[in-house]
Amino acid sequence: AVEIDPRNDVALYNLGTALDEAGRTDDAVARYEQVLAVVPNHPQARHNRDLLRARQLEDEGNRFAAAGSLAEAVTRYADAVRLDPRRTHSHAALGMALTQLGRTAQARPHLQAAVDQGVNDPAIPNALAFGLMQSGDRQGARVVLQAAQRRFPNDQNIARNLALLRK
Repeated sequence: AVEIDPRNDVALYNLGTALDEAGRTDDAVARYEQVLAVVPNHPQARHNRDLLRARQLEDEGNRFAAAGSLAEAVTRYADAVRLDPRRTHSHAALGMALTQLGRTAQARPHLQAAVDQGVNDPAIPNALAFGLMQSGDRQGARVVLQAAQRRFPNDQNIARNLALLRK
């Protein structure tokens, strides 16, 4: 159908969906872009394109972080979160990278979002508590660590940091 009518938004959209399901992310994004060129206010195409692009940006961020290029990773994770605010790993990774760069105030909302979205990594609430401590919010840090301890009862870092806060 796309070969017959390259401006057929329904066929383009369906092709984009099929390409995504086949794991051909770049091709799917390109098809969603074509849909948006034909129908600029196509909400499903925009949504799907943004989710796929966010996943690509998160993957790029992961590669930069693994290579030690935290500033580049931060840029990619921030772009991913902008496109998909519910992208838990991007929030968590962005918060951790910002924390490692010493930008704890900027990290806190992303770490909090990851915690709120149920991230399954005890390092994230631990980093959030650290950021809260840096800002002088001992009570907030205590609340975060207590909740984290209920969720991760065997995590020694959370237990140790909570014990330090209780002193």
